[in-house]
Amino acid sequence: MAPTLVNAAVGALLAAALLGAAFDRRSVAVVVVAAVAPDIDSVVSLGVTGATNALLHNIWIPFAAGALLYWETTRRERSWIRDRYGWRGVRVAWV
Repeated sequence: MAPTLVNAAVGALLAAALLGAAFDRRSVAVVVVAAVAPDIDSVVSLGVTGATNALLHNIWIPFAAGALLYWETTRRERSWIRDRYGWRGVRVAWV
C-alpha cells in the first residue's frame, strides 16, 4: 500500500480519536493534510538525489512546530490562533 495513503488514513484515525467536539470535515482535512505533508519530499527527490524520506521525515520539524505551538497557545498573553479560530483552532492545531 502506498505510504501516502497510509499516512492519510492514520491522520484521519487520529482526527477521529482526538478532535472530540471539534470533529468536522474541515478539521479532519487539516489533520490529514498535515499527516501527508512530509511525503512531499518524494516530489523534491526528482530534482535532489536522495531526498526521499530524508528531507522532511525527521524529528526536528515536528519538535520545532510543537515548541512554537506550545509557546503560541500557552505562554503568550494573547494567542493569535485562539483569537482567530477560537478553541477549535487550538484543538485542531494540537492534533
